[in-house]
Amino acid sequence: MLVGGKPQQLRVNAEPVRRVLGDGVSFLDGASVHRATKPGESNANRLGDGSLPIGQVHVGHHCVLGSEAILANAALLGATVR
Repeated sequence: MLVGGKPQQLRVNAEPVRRVLGDGVSFLDGASVHRATKPGESNANRLGDGSLPIGQVHVGHHCVLGSEAILANAALLGATVR
């Protein structure tokens, strides 16, 4: 499991970036959630309350998931998914 890892992008800014996890978010079985590539609250990766990435799921940079989102079995979210 990797939470807050460096974005998988060639042009990553060195400025501080964010990822925001809601209450009750759980990670299981090799899920990864990367940080944003740009600074600022509006660019943060977000996983809503009660979300569950499970089974080799990848959430890339600039992704916003609502509450109780369940991602399973190798689901891959790339850049700018809402």
